[in-house]
Amino acid sequence: MWTRIASIILRNRVLILALVLASTLFMAYHAGDARMSYSLAQMLPQDDSAYIEHVQFKEIFGEEANIFAVGVQDDKFFKLDHYQKWKLLVNSLKQIRGVKNVTSVTELIRLNKNKEAKRFDICTIFPDTVNTQHQLDSLKKVLFNFPIYNGLIYNDSLDIYLMTISIDKKLLNTEERISIVEDIHKLTKQFMANTGLKLYHSGLPYIRTEVSKKIKKELSLFIILAAFVVILVLMVLFRSYKAVLVSMSVVTVAVIWTFATVAMLGYEITILTGMLPPLLIVIGVPNSIFMINKYLHEYSAHGNKIKSLQRMIKKTGSAIFLTNLTTASGFGTFILTSSDILKEFGVVAAINIIGIFVFSLLIIPTIYSYLPDPKDRHTKHLDSKVIVKFVHKLVYLTEHKRRWVYASTIVLLVISIYGITLINTTGYIVDDIPKDDPIYTDLKFFENTFGGLMPFEIVIDTKKQKGAQKISTLTKVDKLQRKLKHFDELSKPISLANGVKLARQAFFNNKKTHYKLPSNQEKNFIFSYLAKMDNENNNNNNFIHSFIDSTQQITRISYKVKDLGTNKMDQLHADVQLIVDSIFPPGKYKTSITGTSIVYTKGTTFLIQNLFVSLTLAIVLIAFFMALMFRSARMVVVSLIPNLIPLLFTAGIMGYFAIPIKPSTILIFSIAFGISVDDTIHFLAKYRQELKIFNWDIGSSVRGAINETGVSMFYTSIVLLFGFSIFTASDFGGTVALGLLVSITLFFAMLTNLVLLPSLLLSLEKQLTTKAFNEPLLSIFDEEEDIELDHLTIDNRE
Repeated sequence: MWTRIASIILRNRVLILALVLASTLFMAYHAGDARMSYSLAQMLPQDDSAYIEHVQFKEIFGEEANIFAVGVQDDKFFKLDHYQKWKLLVNSLKQIRGVKNVTSVTELIRLNKNKEAKRFDICTIFPDTVNTQHQLDSLKKVLFNFPIYNGLIYNDSLDIYLMTISIDKKLLNTEERISIVEDIHKLTKQFMANTGLKLYHSGLPYIRTEVSKKIKKELSLFIILAAFVVILVLMVLFRSYKAVLVSMSVVTVAVIWTFATVAMLGYEITILTGMLPPLLIVIGVPNSIFMINKYLHEYSAHGNKIKSLQRMIKKTGSAIFLTNLTTASGFGTFILTSSDILKEFGVVAAINIIGIFVFSLLIIPTIYSYLPDPKDRHTKHLDSKVIVKFVHKLVYLTEHKRRWVYASTIVLLVISIYGITLINTTGYIVDDIPKDDPIYTDLKFFENTFGGLMPFEIVIDTKKQKGAQKISTLTKVDKLQRKLKHFDELSKPISLANGVKLARQAFFNNKKTHYKLPSNQEKNFIFSYLAKMDNENNNNNNFIHSFIDSTQQITRISYKVKDLGTNKMDQLHADVQLIVDSIFPPGKYKTSITGTSIVYTKGTTFLIQNLFVSLTLAIVLIAFFMALMFRSARMVVVSLIPNLIPLLFTAGIMGYFAIPIKPSTILIFSIAFGISVDDTIHFLAKYRQELKIFNWDIGSSVRGAINETGVSMFYTSIVLLFGFSIFTASDFGGTVALGLLVSITLFFAMLTNLVLLPSLLLSLEKQLTTKAFNEPLLSIFDEEEDIELDHLTIDNRE
């Protein structure tokens, strides 16, 4: 088959180059349509109960994750000039397009009892203009008379004041959110410059925007770094700018197709799909190294360029196809998960990994056929003294030190398995952000002063119309809030019960001591006043409607929670649910706990489970491919061992260095396994060829396979090592860990494939070298005979 393919490629060079160029230009046009994702990553399937509850919550009460928080610590906040500058900032923020509402100390409301109209009138505690210090001091006393706001909008013990900015939910998941956040930032920076005060910024819109900007910035950075590393390694290896240009032309085409694939499939660039372009550069270059090395090796043997190109396609095509197929399968297993973000990642990766094989097969021999013959300096690396010494050392270890190899492997396994027992599984919303980044430090500021910012909602369905506004229900809500007060992880709550307490305080002339729930007798008067509230100048009933549904059957208690991580959040969820059930019996009430914090926690856990499933599927699928190739269960097991041990070693490192299992780090295993098995295929491909050359002499065949593949495997491992190390330049901790650990895993996998695998082949020669191995079900490795050149009409004049 590969003889025929080589003939077709070399006969139709002009047509192939024209088709590649035309299709790439077409894809480049569509690549411009690729867009960054500005939505919160959808990790849960749509039929998951936590997802359904959150959707239902938003349908009733609206979006709860659209709050941008700004805080200041100022012991002179109520000095007239400080207050006026804060008020000016609030007024300026209200003018930003996309800002729906700004809540701050300066905007807080009070209810005034209107005896004549028998209603509550709503007015702000602070008027639009405060002109004197005396007036401000008086208003400050009024503010401190309302307990509802302390711990919610300000913290009087720490002199900290909070501003919440509601962003239009229609713009929340669009690119316009970035301009809104930047406009807010511009005004807050001006405030800091004018006052010398530090402002703290947080909230999900802010965090998501800053993370999106970092992803976009790193996407360009990683592509540049990957290209630089690859060019440097290729230049050192081949000492030929032509080899570098040919290799880079292949990966450049692949990167263009990747962006186009994302756009044409209707996907968006996420933190996962954003990693694919640099990944493909790193993954694609080993194809070039194996093919060019084979070309140079053949040319140095007989000096015929066209014969060398034909043999390059024939002898490397099948192995490279299988290596790319197994790598694509490793990524492709994500398609079988229930997570949309993983499915998209798997689809784009699998398509373009196979694509990069096709481009390598078409572009490299075609372009080289037009280039001048290789010079002696281009083949020097094949006889590098350092590499030759390294390969001879590998041969020595496999032939004379196998007991040492096995003993070292067993010791390493024991150490690794113990390390695995130390691994924790967790996931934080800002988990991958450096601890000194303002995103992280500002969030911790709000957690330490206001108890957190992540939405944590308790929904109570009374199963009766108007049941939510009954005093018995409100009493239970108040009791629940008092019981949850000892949870340091939760902020001060806001609920319908708090609103009714504020109304009672107003009914009794806003005396602080009357901030409590009304009795059954008081309830009728107070609720009649609430019903008649004038809302001409204000959406005064917005507060009531945001905490009760239209049938007055369902209510909610809104908390903010710290970014606790999945383990602690699961425990908090369970503990709070027990208390909720003790006050609102499940038979009589329907309750649920939801909010972005819960959805993220459940989504992270679900994602990790799916990633483990995908890793298992990858191992099974690749084992299946091995079975088709070798028709020997023993050979399948032996071929998997050198690739599974590095994974265990990496997992052990994660345990010892307290690197937790989370979505970004679990990817390490699927990526590393899918790539590392390539070395196994290359080695066993050559091993089978050597068996026939040396008339089934196992020792000579192993030695020949190491000598032939060792150089290419070493150089590809160097490319992969340095290629994945570029991710250590990331601002995200998980991406840094991924780059570092994948690099270590792949380098260690190279050693196990060049030392442990040959050792096993030598030790188990009788058990492994069976007729089934000699006659594979899939005949993918060609014989060593020459191709007849007479039927090829290729002009070899250069």
